[in-house]
Amino acid sequence: MWMAANVTKSNIMGLWWTPEKLFQQFQGTHAEMMRVQLTSTTEECQANRISRDDICSDDYSDSIGDPRGSCSEPLVLMEKVISAGLYDATYLQDDTTTATQSPSYEFLKLFRITAYQQNVMLDNWLKMGSQREAVCQWVVDNIEYLEETFIPRTYPRVLKEASDSGSLYHAALTIACIAAVLVLCVGLAVYYNRTRRTIKVAQA
Repeated sequence: MWMAANVTKSNIMGLWWTPEKLFQQFQGTHAEMMRVQLTSTTEECQANRISRDDICSDDYSDSIGDPRGSCSEPLVLMEKVISAGLYDATYLQDDTTTATQSPSYEFLKLFRITAYQQNVMLDNWLKMGSQREAVCQWVVDNIEYLEETFIPRTYPRVLKEASDSGSLYHAALTIACIAAVLVLCVGLAVYYNRTRRTIKVAQA
């Protein structure tokens, strides 16, 4: 609908939101979306809003709705949801000391992002064609801001090198060495018997 209106240069009115990719795509063009300022929303107005069924009614008076319901949409705030499991994994593990706690929970709790910053990521998405690359590029461009604003200043607390002395590691290393030796032996056997008819037929 929006694309068709853009191609035909037709006026169109509808409900949209920002920050959002399509809204950002039309910014700075002749088809840029313009906000229509309506009266502030009230409980009475919300109670008289047109229903979804009436919007598509064949009756014109029903499709335009009650004048008492012509007001702005109520403000909808974005909420941040963090899994309780992350909190438990950070603070309720018996074998985790304060010095080795992950900063992920604190980082997510402190993290805030503005509408402008989201629009920058949306612009990157439109240019790069990849959501992942767009976000990664924004992180690269704002790494100092992220480190100074959201990463708790007490991290990293303790640097701990991972140990490779586990039994599973040694077992896997042993199997890998045996496999490498077998491959080498097979290769040598094929090389020394390369003139035999069976090897030549197998290579044909």
